[in-house]
Amino acid sequence: MEAVEHAPLPVEWLSGVTVPEVEAIAGTLTNPWSISAEAARIVARIAIIHGASRVLEFGAGMSSRVLASALGATGGGMLTSIEENPTWCIEAWRCAEATGGVDAQLVRGRVRLKIDRRGIYYGYGDIPEIAARGPYDFLFVDAPWGGYGREGPVYSAIGNLVPGALIVLDDARRPREQRCLRRWLLNYPQLVLLANDLSVARGIAVLGYSGSSKAKGAVPGSLAEVWAGSAYDTVRSALRIRRHRSRQSALEAAG
Repeated sequence: MEAVEHAPLPVEWLSGVTVPEVEAIAGTLTNPWSISAEAARIVARIAIIHGASRVLEFGAGMSSRVLASALGATGGGMLTSIEENPTWCIEAWRCAEATGGVDAQLVRGRVRLKIDRRGIYYGYGDIPEIAARGPYDFLFVDAPWGGYGREGPVYSAIGNLVPGALIVLDDARRPREQRCLRRWLLNYPQLVLLANDLSVARGIAVLGYSGSSKAKGAVPGSLAEVWAGSAYDTVRSALRIRRHRSRQSALEAAG
């Protein structure tokens, strides 16, 4: 599957707006599993400049604190975070939830193997809170866990986005994320590539949602290509997940 074209982030998303709370959080971001300090600053800046007020996030944690701080800096708003394992981010979520002016809700979302017109992929089951707390003007994708791939969040959320909403994908430098990005664009012509910058952080891609099914996608392709790519990724994911679970079982037995 052909790579998505490189598109640098606009200058105003790279520098300018600063939020003391985000800067304080960025100074503590050393865990490789968490959002990076550079990405935290950029994501907060994009949300603030965009005027985001209703944010949907897949993958709670330190990024939740960053997004809550961005909302708080612009007068408040709503943050809905979907997380498969909420117990791992309890401390970070408490901080996000305590942000003044922000209505924050953490929702557990299970991932399962799915097959439909969009291909074969790991997606989320029914999460009624997504529709109940929408519609959203900002979607941040930083989950699920890498073995599952990150294709599912856009499929779960796109029906609850307002025209003009932004979709921000973290860790876009990885080949798997680039394939997800391409399949989103192939599946939804109302998505437009605004940035695909692999030179910042661990790569950040931004899509705009036009709300019109007649809008032109950023890359040509066919659903046959989507299916072929998603089937390939899903088989690889299944093998990685099996190995991961086997290691976990072995560690638990040894402990």
